Amino acid sequence: MPAFYRVEAAFLHRWEGDVCDAVEKGGYEEPYAKYLKAGYKVALSIEAGDEGDEPQIANCVDAELFWEVVLEFFIDRASEIGQKALREGGDVLMDRFVEMYRNMALCPSWRGRYQQQLQLRHAMMIQQQQQQQIQMQQQQEHQQQQLHIQQQQQIPMQQQQQHRIQMQQQQKQMMIQKQQQRQQYIQMQQQQMMMIPKQEQMMNIQHQQQQQQQHLDGDAILQVKQELI
Repeated sequence: MPAFYRVEAAFLHRWEGDVCDAVEKGGYEEPYAKYLKAGYKVALSIEAGDEGDEPQIANCVDAELFWEVVLEFFIDRASEIGQKALREGGDVLMDRFVEMYRNMALCPSWRGRYQQQLQLRHAMMIQQQQQQQIQMQQQQEHQQQQLHIQQQQQIPMQQQQQHRIQMQQQQKQMMIQKQQQRQQYIQMQQQQMMMIPKQEQMMNIQHQQQQQQQHLDGDAILQVKQELI
C-alpha cells in the first residue's frame, strides 16, 4: 500500500502496529483519519480533543510537517476544497482535509484508475527501453561504420608506408652492394700492387737465365771451334 502524502509516510513510519493487517481488516482508515484530524488541529492550534488522547496517534503527529501540509491544503489545493467546506469551516473543513489527504489506495474506484496508470507506465517504460535499445544498436552500427571507413582509409596509408619501407630497403641494399664492389676493387688493386714486384723479379730471373744460357752457348761454340782447329 503506497503512501500518497508525506504525512502518511510519517504515520506509517512512526505508528506501532501491523498496517497490512489493519488494512485487510478495515481498521486502518479510522486511526489514520484520527491522525490527520489531530495533526490538522495541532497545526491550527486547536485543542486536539479525543484524537490526541490515544498515545499512538499523538506520538505520530509532527507539528512542523502538518503546518506545511495545511498551508499546501489552503494555498496550493484551495480549488479542490470546495465552497461548502470553506463556508462551513470547523469540522466540515477538517473532514474535507481528511478526505483530501486520505490514502487513495483504499478507494475501490481509484484502484482501477491506478491499475490503468500502472499498466500505462509499464508500457511506456517498455517502449522507452526498446527505444533506448534501438538507439544503442544504431550507435553501435554507426561506430562500426566509422571504424570500417577509418580502416579503409588506413589501407592506402599502410600501402604507402610499405612502399616507402621497400624503397628504403632497396636503397640500403644498393648502397651495401656498392660498398662491397668498392672493397673488392680496392682488394684487387692491392693484390695487383703486390703482384708487380713478383713479376719484375720473375722477369729479372728469366733475363739472367737467358743471359747465362747465351754465355753457355757461346762458350760451347768456341770450344767446338777450337776442337776443329
